[in-house]
Amino acid sequence: MRVFQRIWRFAVCFAFAFGSVSAEDSSVADDWKRHRREGFFRITQTQVNSGTIQNALLMSQAFLINQAASNSSKLSDPKIGDMKGIGFELGRNGIPGGKYYKSNLLFSYAGFKSNHIQNLQYESAAYEFVSGSPTNANYTSISANDYYYQSNRLDTMRIGYSGDILPFATGANKFLSSLGIRVGADIYGNIAKLNSNSRLTVSGINSLNANTIFEFPRVDPFSHKTIQYTEVYLNAVLGLSYSLEVADGVRIYFSAEYFQSVLDHGFYKDEEQNFITRETVYGVATDPANPTSQPDIRIPITSYAKGTFDTMMKGYRVQMGYDIQLTEIFGINLSAGISEATHTVVDSNVHSRANLSGLGRATILRIAPDPEEVAAMYLTSLSALGPYPSSRDYRTQLGIAFVFKY
Repeated sequence: MRVFQRIWRFAVCFAFAFGSVSAEDSSVADDWKRHRREGFFRITQTQVNSGTIQNALLMSQAFLINQAASNSSKLSDPKIGDMKGIGFELGRNGIPGGKYYKSNLLFSYAGFKSNHIQNLQYESAAYEFVSGSPTNANYTSISANDYYYQSNRLDTMRIGYSGDILPFATGANKFLSSLGIRVGADIYGNIAKLNSNSRLTVSGINSLNANTIFEFPRVDPFSHKTIQYTEVYLNAVLGLSYSLEVADGVRIYFSAEYFQSVLDHGFYKDEEQNFITRETVYGVATDPANPTSQPDIRIPITSYAKGTFDTMMKGYRVQMGYDIQLTEIFGINLSAGISEATHTVVDSNVHSRANLSGLGRATILRIAPDPEEVAAMYLTSLSALGPYPSSRDYRTQLGIAFVFKY
Protein backbone atom coordinates (compact mmCIF):
# COMPACT_ATOMS: atom_id res chain seq x y z
CA MET A 1 0.00 0.00 0.00
CA ARG A 2 2.86 2.41 0.70
CA VAL A 3 4.25 1.82 -2.79
CA PHE A 4 0.80 2.46 -4.24
CA GLN A 5 0.42 5.76 -2.33
CA ARG A 6 3.89 7.00 -3.29
CA ILE A 7 3.23 6.36 -6.98
CA TRP A 8 0.02 8.35 -6.88
CA ARG A 9 1.56 11.28 -4.98
CA PHE A 10 4.47 11.50 -7.40
CA ALA A 11 2.16 11.33 -10.42
CA VAL A 12 -0.13 14.09 -9.13
CA CYS A 13 2.76 16.46 -8.43
CA PHE A 14 4.42 15.70 -11.78
CA ALA A 15 1.26 16.10 -13.84
CA PHE A 16 0.16 19.45 -12.47
CA ALA A 17 3.69 20.84 -12.44
CA PHE A 18 4.15 19.83 -16.07
CA GLY A 19 0.84 21.40 -17.04
CA SER A 20 1.73 24.70 -15.38
CA VAL A 21 5.11 24.86 -17.12
CA SER A 22 3.52 24.14 -20.51
CA ALA A 23 0.99 26.92 -20.06
CA GLU A 24 3.60 29.48 -19.06
CA ASP A 25 5.94 28.67 -21.94
CA SER A 26 3.32 29.30 -24.63
CA SER A 27 3.31 32.91 -25.79
CA VAL A 28 1.49 32.59 -29.08
CA ALA A 29 -1.43 35.00 -28.99
CA ASP A 30 -3.56 32.95 -31.36
CA ASP A 31 -3.49 30.00 -28.96
CA TRP A 32 -5.83 31.82 -26.61
CA LYS A 33 -8.46 31.77 -29.30
CA ARG A 34 -7.64 28.54 -31.12
CA HIS A 35 -6.97 26.39 -28.05
CA ARG A 36 -9.60 27.18 -25.45
CA ARG A 37 -8.08 26.35 -22.10
CA GLU A 38 -10.44 25.13 -19.44
CA GLY A 39 -10.57 23.59 -16.03
CA PHE A 40 -13.42 21.34 -15.00
CA PHE A 41 -14.91 19.43 -12.12
CA ARG A 42 -17.11 16.50 -13.15
CA ILE A 43 -19.44 14.35 -11.07
CA THR A 44 -19.85 10.86 -12.50
CA GLN A 45 -22.12 7.87 -12.09
CA THR A 46 -20.49 4.64 -13.23
CA GLN A 47 -21.72 1.09 -13.60
CA VAL A 48 -19.10 -1.63 -13.76
CA ASN A 49 -18.88 -5.35 -14.28
CA SER A 50 -15.50 -5.60 -12.61
CA GLY A 51 -12.68 -7.72 -13.96
CA THR A 52 -10.71 -6.82 -10.84
CA ILE A 53 -13.21 -8.49 -8.50
CA GLN A 54 -13.60 -11.42 -10.88
CA ASN A 55 -9.85 -12.02 -10.76
CA ALA A 56 -9.83 -11.64 -6.98
CA LEU A 57 -12.37 -14.46 -6.64
CA LEU A 58 -10.63 -16.67 -9.23
CA MET A 59 -7.14 -16.23 -7.79
CA SER A 60 -7.58 -19.28 -5.52
CA GLN A 61 -7.60 -21.46 -8.66
CA ALA A 62 -4.01 -20.42 -9.34
CA PHE A 63 -2.99 -23.22 -6.93
CA LEU A 64 -4.43 -26.05 -9.06
CA ILE A 65 -0.99 -27.10 -10.35
CA ASN A 66 0.38 -26.95 -6.80
CA GLN A 67 -2.38 -29.33 -5.70
CA ALA A 68 -1.78 -31.82 -8.51
CA ALA A 69 0.26 -34.21 -6.34
CA SER A 70 -2.03 -33.89 -3.34
CA ASN A 71 -5.15 -35.37 -4.96
CA SER A 72 -7.11 -32.24 -4.08
CA SER A 73 -8.58 -29.41 -6.12
CA LYS A 74 -10.65 -26.26 -5.73
CA LEU A 75 -12.66 -24.62 -8.52
CA SER A 76 -14.52 -21.30 -8.31
CA ASP A 77 -17.63 -20.05 -10.09
CA PRO A 78 -18.05 -16.40 -9.02
CA LYS A 79 -21.19 -14.36 -9.61
CA ILE A 80 -20.56 -10.67 -9.11
CA GLY A 81 -23.16 -8.79 -11.17
CA ASP A 82 -22.89 -5.06 -11.81
CA MET A 83 -21.74 -2.50 -9.25
CA LYS A 84 -22.73 1.17 -9.27
CA GLY A 85 -20.84 4.07 -7.81
CA ILE A 86 -20.40 7.83 -7.68
CA GLY A 87 -17.10 9.49 -8.49
CA PHE A 88 -15.50 12.70 -9.64
CA GLU A 89 -13.00 13.95 -12.20
CA LEU A 90 -10.76 17.00 -11.92
CA GLY A 91 -8.76 18.22 -14.89
CA ARG A 92 -7.53 20.81 -17.34
CA ASN A 93 -8.06 20.71 -21.10
CA GLY A 94 -6.52 22.59 -24.00
CA ILE A 95 -3.26 23.63 -22.34
CA PRO A 96 -1.46 25.31 -25.27
CA GLY A 97 1.93 24.07 -26.38
CA GLY A 98 2.06 25.74 -29.79
CA LYS A 99 -0.21 25.97 -32.81
CA TYR A 100 -0.19 22.23 -33.41
CA TYR A 101 -0.26 20.85 -29.90
CA LYS A 102 -2.38 21.03 -26.77
CA SER A 103 -2.33 18.90 -23.65
CA ASN A 104 -4.77 17.62 -21.06
CA LEU A 105 -4.56 16.60 -17.41
CA LEU A 106 -6.95 14.36 -15.52
CA PHE A 107 -7.40 12.95 -12.04
CA SER A 108 -10.41 10.71 -11.41
CA TYR A 109 -11.80 8.62 -8.57
CA ALA A 110 -14.85 6.37 -8.26
CA GLY A 111 -16.04 4.22 -5.37
CA PHE A 112 -18.33 1.20 -5.72
CA LYS A 113 -20.21 -0.89 -3.16
CA SER A 114 -22.11 -4.16 -3.40
CA ASN A 115 -23.71 -6.53 -0.90
CA HIS A 116 -24.53 -9.26 -3.40
CA ILE A 117 -21.40 -11.10 -4.51
CA GLN A 118 -21.22 -14.89 -4.43
CA ASN A 119 -18.50 -17.42 -5.10
CA LEU A 120 -19.46 -21.07 -5.45
CA GLN A 121 -16.39 -23.24 -4.77
CA TYR A 122 -16.20 -26.92 -5.66
CA GLU A 123 -13.69 -28.77 -3.51
CA SER A 124 -12.53 -32.37 -3.70
CA ALA A 125 -9.89 -34.35 -1.84
CA ALA A 126 -8.76 -37.98 -1.64
CA TYR A 127 -6.54 -39.37 1.11
CA GLU A 128 -5.12 -42.77 2.06
CA PHE A 129 -4.02 -43.65 5.58
CA VAL A 130 -1.79 -46.67 6.16
CA SER A 131 -1.32 -46.28 9.90
CA GLY A 132 -3.73 -46.38 12.78
CA SER A 133 -6.76 -48.56 13.23
CA PRO A 134 -7.99 -49.81 10.88
CA THR A 135 -5.16 -49.74 8.36
CA ASN A 136 -5.44 -48.68 4.73
CA ALA A 137 -8.23 -46.24 5.48
CA ASN A 138 -9.32 -44.33 2.35
CA TYR A 139 -11.02 -40.97 2.74
CA THR A 140 -12.76 -39.01 -0.05
CA SER A 141 -14.51 -35.67 0.31
CA ILE A 142 -16.46 -33.71 -2.32
CA SER A 143 -18.30 -30.52 -1.44
CA ALA A 144 -19.78 -27.35 -2.92
CA ASN A 145 -19.46 -24.29 -0.71
CA ASP A 146 -21.21 -21.03 -1.52
CA TYR A 147 -19.59 -17.93 -0.02
CA TYR A 148 -21.78 -14.83 0.38
CA TYR A 149 -19.78 -11.61 0.37
CA GLN A 150 -21.21 -8.56 2.12
CA SER A 151 -19.81 -5.03 2.63
CA ASN A 152 -17.74 -5.25 -0.53
CA ARG A 153 -15.92 -2.23 -1.91
CA LEU A 154 -14.04 -1.33 -5.09
CA ASP A 155 -12.05 1.90 -5.43
CA THR A 156 -10.75 3.05 -8.82
CA MET A 157 -8.29 5.90 -9.44
CA ARG A 158 -6.65 7.27 -12.55
CA ILE A 159 -4.31 10.14 -13.26
CA GLY A 160 -3.33 10.87 -16.82
CA TYR A 161 -1.50 13.22 -19.13
CA SER A 162 -2.28 13.31 -22.84
CA GLY A 163 -1.26 15.49 -25.73
CA ASP A 164 -3.26 16.17 -28.89
CA ILE A 165 -1.25 16.70 -32.07
CA LEU A 166 -3.30 18.91 -34.44
CA PRO A 167 -2.00 18.42 -38.01
CA PHE A 168 -4.78 20.56 -39.57
CA ALA A 169 -4.83 23.34 -36.97
CA THR A 170 -3.85 26.10 -39.42
CA GLY A 171 -5.88 24.78 -42.35
CA ALA A 172 -8.84 26.50 -43.93
CA ASN A 173 -11.19 23.61 -43.23
CA LYS A 174 -12.72 24.29 -39.82
CA PHE A 175 -14.16 20.77 -39.65
CA LEU A 176 -10.63 19.30 -39.52
CA SER A 177 -8.86 22.01 -37.53
CA SER A 178 -9.62 20.37 -34.18
CA LEU A 179 -8.93 16.77 -35.24
CA GLY A 180 -6.13 15.50 -33.00
CA ILE A 181 -3.89 12.48 -32.71
CA ARG A 182 -3.70 11.71 -29.01
CA VAL A 183 -0.66 10.26 -27.25
CA GLY A 184 -0.17 10.02 -23.52
CA ALA A 185 0.21 7.94 -20.40
CA ASP A 186 -1.79 7.31 -17.27
CA ILE A 187 -1.50 5.58 -13.94
CA TYR A 188 -4.53 3.44 -13.18
CA GLY A 189 -5.31 1.50 -10.02
CA ASN A 190 -8.01 -0.64 -8.38
CA ILE A 191 -8.39 -1.69 -4.75
CA ALA A 192 -10.97 -4.41 -4.00
CA LYS A 193 -12.00 -5.55 -0.51
CA LEU A 194 -14.46 -8.44 -0.11
CA ASN A 195 -15.93 -9.79 3.13
CA SER A 196 -17.91 -12.99 3.71
CA ASN A 197 -19.44 -13.74 7.12
CA SER A 198 -21.29 -16.91 6.18
CA ARG A 199 -20.73 -20.00 4.10
CA LEU A 200 -23.44 -22.28 2.75
CA THR A 201 -22.49 -25.91 2.15
CA VAL A 202 -24.77 -26.72 -0.77
CA SER A 203 -23.87 -30.42 -0.95
CA GLY A 204 -21.23 -32.76 0.30
CA ILE A 205 -20.13 -36.40 0.21
CA ASN A 206 -17.70 -37.91 2.69
CA SER A 207 -16.55 -41.48 2.16
CA LEU A 208 -14.32 -43.43 4.55
CA ASN A 209 -13.67 -47.00 3.45
CA ALA A 210 -17.13 -48.50 2.83
CA ASN A 211 -18.98 -45.81 4.79
CA THR A 212 -20.45 -42.89 2.84
CA ILE A 213 -22.09 -39.87 4.44
CA PHE A 214 -24.20 -37.43 2.41
CA GLU A 215 -24.29 -33.96 3.92
CA PHE A 216 -27.41 -31.81 3.81
CA PRO A 217 -27.23 -28.10 2.96
CA ARG A 218 -26.29 -26.04 5.97
CA VAL A 219 -25.02 -22.58 6.85
CA ASP A 220 -21.77 -22.22 8.74
CA PRO A 221 -22.07 -18.99 10.79
CA PHE A 222 -18.53 -19.37 12.13
CA SER A 223 -16.86 -18.94 8.75
CA HIS A 224 -15.29 -15.55 8.02
CA LYS A 225 -13.44 -14.87 4.78
CA THR A 226 -11.77 -11.67 3.53
CA ILE A 227 -10.07 -10.96 0.21
CA GLN A 228 -7.90 -7.94 -0.59
CA TYR A 229 -6.83 -7.39 -4.19
CA THR A 230 -4.82 -4.39 -5.42
CA GLU A 231 -3.55 -3.67 -8.92
CA VAL A 232 -1.66 -0.65 -10.30
CA TYR A 233 -0.77 -0.03 -13.95
CA LEU A 234 1.28 2.47 -15.91
CA ASN A 235 -0.41 2.60 -19.32
CA ALA A 236 0.62 3.95 -22.70
CA VAL A 237 -2.26 5.67 -24.51
CA LEU A 238 -2.89 6.22 -28.22
CA GLY A 239 -6.05 7.60 -29.79
CA LEU A 240 -8.01 10.32 -31.58
CA SER A 241 -9.78 13.45 -30.38
CA TYR A 242 -12.22 15.74 -32.13
CA SER A 243 -14.39 18.74 -31.26
CA LEU A 244 -16.70 20.96 -33.26
CA GLU A 245 -18.54 24.16 -32.42
CA VAL A 246 -22.04 23.59 -33.79
CA ALA A 247 -23.48 26.90 -32.59
CA ASP A 248 -22.39 29.96 -30.71
CA GLY A 249 -21.35 28.69 -27.28
CA VAL A 250 -22.26 25.08 -28.06
CA ARG A 251 -19.62 22.45 -28.76
CA ILE A 252 -19.60 18.69 -29.17
CA TYR A 253 -16.53 16.53 -28.68
CA PHE A 254 -15.44 12.93 -29.08
CA SER A 255 -12.40 10.90 -28.06
CA ALA A 256 -11.36 7.28 -28.52
CA GLU A 257 -8.30 5.80 -26.81
CA TYR A 258 -6.49 2.48 -26.81
CA PHE A 259 -4.36 1.75 -23.75
CA GLN A 260 -1.98 -1.00 -22.71
CA SER A 261 0.06 -1.45 -19.57
CA VAL A 262 3.85 -1.16 -19.68
CA LEU A 263 4.49 -1.45 -15.91
CA ASP A 264 2.36 -3.12 -13.26
CA HIS A 265 2.17 -4.26 -9.67
CA GLY A 266 -0.39 -6.37 -7.79
CA PHE A 267 -1.03 -7.57 -4.24
CA TYR A 268 -3.40 -10.34 -3.10
CA LYS A 269 -4.46 -11.63 0.30
CA ASP A 270 -7.12 -14.26 1.01
CA GLU A 271 -7.74 -15.16 4.65
CA GLU A 272 -10.39 -17.50 6.04
CA GLN A 273 -11.16 -18.14 9.70
CA ASN A 274 -13.15 -21.29 10.26
CA PHE A 275 -13.84 -24.24 12.55
CA ILE A 276 -13.20 -27.79 11.43
CA THR A 277 -14.59 -30.95 13.01
CA ARG A 278 -12.40 -33.61 14.52
CA GLU A 279 -12.96 -35.94 11.58
CA THR A 280 -11.55 -33.32 9.20
CA VAL A 281 -8.14 -33.64 10.83
CA TYR A 282 -7.41 -36.82 8.96
CA GLY A 283 -5.75 -39.59 10.94
CA VAL A 284 -6.60 -38.17 14.38
CA ALA A 285 -9.96 -39.86 14.90
CA THR A 286 -9.80 -42.86 17.19
CA ASP A 287 -12.02 -44.96 14.93
CA PRO A 288 -11.88 -43.61 11.34
CA ALA A 289 -13.93 -46.58 10.10
CA ASN A 290 -16.95 -45.24 11.99
CA PRO A 291 -16.80 -41.44 11.84
CA THR A 292 -20.42 -40.99 12.94
CA SER A 293 -19.52 -42.24 16.40
CA GLN A 294 -16.89 -39.57 16.96
CA PRO A 295 -17.67 -36.59 19.20
CA ASP A 296 -18.36 -33.34 17.29
CA ILE A 297 -15.30 -31.39 18.40
CA ARG A 298 -14.68 -28.10 16.55
CA ILE A 299 -11.13 -26.85 16.15
CA PRO A 300 -10.44 -23.22 15.08
CA ILE A 301 -8.16 -22.81 12.07
CA THR A 302 -7.02 -19.91 9.88
CA SER A 303 -5.89 -20.46 6.31
CA TYR A 304 -4.63 -17.81 3.98
CA ALA A 305 -2.82 -17.02 0.75
CA LYS A 306 -0.76 -13.85 0.41
CA GLY A 307 1.74 -12.26 -1.95
CA THR A 308 2.41 -10.11 -4.99
CA PHE A 309 1.70 -10.85 -8.63
CA ASP A 310 2.41 -9.51 -12.11
CA THR A 311 -0.49 -8.53 -14.30
CA MET A 312 -1.26 -6.77 -17.55
CA MET A 313 -4.17 -4.76 -18.89
CA LYS A 314 -5.22 -3.63 -22.34
CA GLY A 315 -8.41 -2.14 -23.65
CA TYR A 316 -10.16 0.92 -25.01
CA ARG A 317 -12.35 3.78 -23.84
CA VAL A 318 -14.68 6.06 -25.78
CA GLN A 319 -16.17 9.34 -24.55
CA MET A 320 -18.45 11.92 -26.11
CA GLY A 321 -19.83 15.12 -24.67
CA TYR A 322 -21.83 18.28 -25.15
CA ASP A 323 -20.53 21.68 -23.98
CA ILE A 324 -22.82 24.63 -23.29
CA GLN A 325 -21.13 27.94 -22.51
CA LEU A 326 -23.43 29.92 -20.20
CA THR A 327 -21.17 32.92 -19.71
CA GLU A 328 -17.85 34.04 -21.09
CA ILE A 329 -15.96 32.03 -18.48
CA PHE A 330 -18.43 29.43 -17.20
CA GLY A 331 -20.27 26.51 -18.77
CA ILE A 332 -21.61 23.03 -18.17
CA ASN A 333 -20.78 19.77 -19.88
CA LEU A 334 -22.79 16.57 -20.28
CA SER A 335 -20.84 13.43 -21.13
CA ALA A 336 -21.21 9.70 -21.64
CA GLY A 337 -18.56 7.06 -22.04
CA ILE A 338 -17.76 3.37 -22.10
CA SER A 339 -14.58 1.44 -21.45
CA GLU A 340 -13.61 -2.19 -21.79
CA ALA A 341 -10.39 -3.84 -20.69
CA THR A 342 -8.95 -7.29 -20.10
CA HIS A 343 -7.10 -7.86 -16.82
CA THR A 344 -4.73 -10.84 -16.98
CA VAL A 345 -2.49 -12.19 -14.22
CA VAL A 346 0.74 -13.37 -15.89
CA ASP A 347 2.92 -14.43 -12.94
CA SER A 348 2.55 -14.89 -9.22
CA ASN A 349 4.50 -14.76 -6.00
CA VAL A 350 1.43 -15.65 -3.93
CA HIS A 351 2.00 -18.33 -1.29
CA SER A 352 -0.59 -20.28 0.65
CA ARG A 353 -0.18 -21.30 4.25
CA ALA A 354 1.03 -24.88 4.43
CA ASN A 355 -1.46 -27.19 6.15
CA LEU A 356 -1.68 -30.93 6.61
CA SER A 357 -5.07 -31.17 4.93
CA GLY A 358 -3.42 -30.19 1.65
CA LEU A 359 -1.29 -33.33 1.49
CA GLY A 360 -2.39 -36.15 -0.76
CA ARG A 361 -2.19 -39.78 0.31
CA ALA A 362 -0.63 -38.60 3.55
CA THR A 363 -1.15 -39.51 7.17
CA ILE A 364 -0.27 -37.63 10.29
CA LEU A 365 0.55 -40.96 11.92
CA ARG A 366 3.10 -42.11 9.33
CA ILE A 367 6.68 -41.82 10.57
CA ALA A 368 8.47 -42.17 7.21
CA PRO A 369 6.57 -40.35 4.42
CA ASP A 370 6.90 -41.72 0.91
CA PRO A 371 8.28 -39.68 -2.06
CA GLU A 372 4.79 -38.73 -3.23
CA GLU A 373 4.09 -37.10 0.12
CA VAL A 374 7.36 -35.17 -0.08
CA ALA A 375 6.46 -33.99 -3.60
CA ALA A 376 3.03 -32.87 -2.41
CA MET A 377 4.53 -30.95 0.50
CA TYR A 378 7.05 -29.29 -1.82
CA LEU A 379 4.46 -28.21 -4.40
CA THR A 380 2.10 -26.78 -1.79
CA SER A 381 4.97 -24.69 -0.38
CA LEU A 382 5.65 -23.01 -3.75
CA SER A 383 4.02 -19.84 -5.00
CA ALA A 384 0.90 -20.27 -7.13
CA LEU A 385 1.86 -21.97 -10.40
CA GLY A 386 -1.39 -21.46 -12.29
CA PRO A 387 -3.59 -21.36 -14.18
CA TYR A 388 -3.83 -17.60 -13.68
CA PRO A 389 -7.12 -15.71 -14.06
CA SER A 390 -8.02 -13.35 -16.89
CA SER A 391 -11.25 -11.33 -16.79
CA ARG A 392 -13.08 -8.66 -18.75
CA ASP A 393 -13.85 -5.30 -17.15
CA TYR A 394 -16.70 -3.29 -18.69
CA ARG A 395 -17.84 0.17 -17.55
CA THR A 396 -20.42 2.74 -18.59
CA GLN A 397 -20.35 6.29 -17.28
CA LEU A 398 -22.56 9.39 -17.27
CA GLY A 399 -21.28 12.73 -16.06
CA ILE A 400 -22.03 16.39 -15.58
CA ALA A 401 -19.20 18.89 -15.31
CA PHE A 402 -18.79 22.51 -14.33
CA VAL A 403 -16.37 24.10 -16.78
CA PHE A 404 -14.32 27.25 -16.22
CA LYS A 405 -12.76 28.72 -19.35
CA TYR A 406 -9.82 31.11 -19.32
